Amino acid sequence: MAFIFYRKTGWVLIDKRERVWKKLGRISKAEAKAVLLRYETDRNYLRLDLPLAAHRITLRRLCDAYIEDIRGAKGAYTVDREEKLLEHFCRQAFGEKTFGDALINELTGRDLEKYLAAKGYKAYSAHNVAKALRGAYKFAVERRYLSHNPILDARLPKVEKLPPRAADPKAVEKILAELSGAAKQYYLLLAYSGMRPGEGVALQVRDVTKDGLIVRSNKTKTFRVVPIHPCLRLTLGLLKKGKGPNDYLFPNGAGGHVLSFKKSFREAAKRAKVKGAFPYALRHFFATQVLKNTGDLRAVQTLLGHSRSTTTERYAHSLGESLKKAVRSLGK
Repeated sequence: MAFIFYRKTGWVLIDKRERVWKKLGRISKAEAKAVLLRYETDRNYLRLDLPLAAHRITLRRLCDAYIEDIRGAKGAYTVDREEKLLEHFCRQAFGEKTFGDALINELTGRDLEKYLAAKGYKAYSAHNVAKALRGAYKFAVERRYLSHNPILDARLPKVEKLPPRAADPKAVEKILAELSGAAKQYYLLLAYSGMRPGEGVALQVRDVTKDGLIVRSNKTKTFRVVPIHPCLRLTLGLLKKGKGPNDYLFPNGAGGHVLSFKKSFREAAKRAKVKGAFPYALRHFFATQVLKNTGDLRAVQTLLGHSRSTTTERYAHSLGESLKKAVRSLGK
């Protein structure tokens, strides 16, 4: 008689009589029981070369499991963006059904290429969709649902890496002036610390020290200390008031932190009549201002938490272009 049991690497099915020992991977208990039932009615089931889970798990179910897995491990902005991209993709037609209803072993890299071409996605948007799907399928491979990530086979349009847009200090001041409450406190932090939006909402009271702000990055899995700008001390004092060390500076009332203040930023930019503004521009504002005042590229790299200097150098190119415009404006 066959039976299943769980170990650190996942579920295992054993049939001593037939001398069968089969690793089922990190599937749920219900799935493991379903495999056992199928095996007891068809002894050849586990001798198939195809992965077991590929015939039972839909793409929508995989995406839901993937998002749940990365929640808390990645930044709030990243999780929110990938969840929306995957949800939209799962609703799209795939033959006579949707991508979400398709089994995970049915989607190929070529299918993704055709979909992106039919939708007319630009290079950057196409890469965002592919990145989210790559993450979901990587999750499937790690849990042995599949042996290969099909999204890696997709040929995507090349994205031209342009320097970050230099944020206009006057435009930043206008937007900040239109904000109020927690949203204003949050965006002041971004503008004068250079944090990523996801790092800002995840700050806790214990991260505010005499030496500076301890910024923990879910993107690079590291931490860095950013000096506290004098204009932030009052704001940080108000955010810390009445909270314990492990409390978030921007709590959501349910024990966690708010995901974003994007809506407040868009509305403030609209009132300030600033077009094309986005929250990440405050990080660009911080980087270009520090680089302009110090000329120290290494210091900017450390403050921003870039693992590679080439990423920081893009800000130098952006600043160079803004200086050219300033020179051309002389005498006008």
